Amino acid sequence: MFLFGLIVTVTDRERTLAEGREAPCPACGRRTGHRVVETYRQLALFFIPVWRWDRRRLAVCSVCGHVEPLGSGAA
Repeated sequence: MFLFGLIVTVTDRERTLAEGREAPCPACGRRTGHRVVETYRQLALFFIPVWRWDRRRLAVCSVCGHVEPLGSGAA
């Protein structure tokens, strides 16, 4: 069973798409830069990415860390 864990892995990933988008934060109320990130789950075989699913784009406040989902056409 341990060998299967070395061959096939499923992990949650996050990558930054843009930095510094300025907008008011709905949580803290400050107008500050937001980071636009994409999160997804990834299947890998022998550490080679094969398939990604459950993709979401999010705006993260740089002050309070509030996460807000973005529409499909944004970023």
